Amino acid sequence: MNLPAKIDTENLPQAPAIPIQWEPGMQIEQGIYIGMPDSVYFNTHAISNSGLKDFAEAPAKYRFGERKKTRSLALGSLWHTALLEPHLLDQRYVMTTLERAGTNAWKAEEIAAGGRELIKEPEWEEMLQMCASIYGQGGALPAVLGYEGRHTELSFFWWDHPASVFCRARADIAILEHGLVGDVKSCQNASEDFNFAVRDWKYHYQNAFYKRGLRKLGHPIDDFVFFAIEKKKPFLYRPWIVPRDATEDAERKILTLLTRYRECLDTGIWPGYPEEIGTIEYPEFWLNKEKAQ
Repeated sequence: MNLPAKIDTENLPQAPAIPIQWEPGMQIEQGIYIGMPDSVYFNTHAISNSGLKDFAEAPAKYRFGERKKTRSLALGSLWHTALLEPHLLDQRYVMTTLERAGTNAWKAEEIAAGGRELIKEPEWEEMLQMCASIYGQGGALPAVLGYEGRHTELSFFWWDHPASVFCRARADIAILEHGLVGDVKSCQNASEDFNFAVRDWKYHYQNAFYKRGLRKLGHPIDDFVFFAIEKKKPFLYRPWIVPRDATEDAERKILTLLTRYRECLDTGIWPGYPEEIGTIEYPEFWLNKEKAQ
């Protein structure tokens, strides 16, 4: 992994005030890009919110870990494409009536698909039902998706100072002229239980990280909205925002993490778990159970 070198504040490239259209071969610098392919975005050596979350658990997990694409993540990508980039749906996916992956018939269809991902018919139908339900419910999400000035899958990169770290983020939905960013989240329950998902998955860190980046690029964000969509029929959704104090607390912790990340880049040392010897917790009920045997 070629990690970015440190850059001095006085040598910081000027970021374009408006998003620019991505062109093949374009050098990625600080700025906002429209239409950047996934392969380019994810292979750019810059720390992301998800990478920072891994780093917070252990720097070694970020530096030496490996992310595997699960079926759940693949279906999440399908839903994202269907909602945010429906014009790309047929370029990325093909529906199949086959029921089992890994068979010779499946491999033959994969070859015929020409690099597009095979989606089983029930999963494809579920995706169509989800989209129909979202638009049928009306409200904020369809309104934002239908807004003429909105961007989807908007990629942005910035040098974050004072840590001097190159960062990246990708907004599901952005209406920069109105200071609004939206992120689509699938969940079990989009009502009040979504509060627990925010806590468990640290969505408030994402909120703070994206706001921080766009602010440094000259686009302060007033509203960061999570659109929580339930995974099961009838695919109810609800918009949520994170309170300001949670966002501010997350940003303070993000700056600390970015500073630690810079130290790891400079020293080449990426610690794992703490070195000190831990003591196994031995609950009393374990002892009582052993005495009874």
